Amino acid sequence: MKLEWERPGIVRMTARVEELAALVAGSRIAERALASSPDGGAAVAGLDRVLAGFDRASRALRARTPEGTSS
Repeated sequence: MKLEWERPGIVRMTARVEELAALVAGSRIAERALASSPDGGAAVAGLDRVLAGFDRASRALRARTPEGTSS
């Protein structure tokens, strides 16, 4: 995994698919844990927004990438 500053407040990440999958899976687990916590409301809303954006971007990427190809 590689992280670099693109500009203030923006980080560019280059990750292998399995690294990205691990980060997203961890975020989904955290979202569920926070949702069951009485004081997790604001954090859950933030994670919901980020994960929804990831899901949209992931669907768009799959639509543009032919099956069976890898980068």
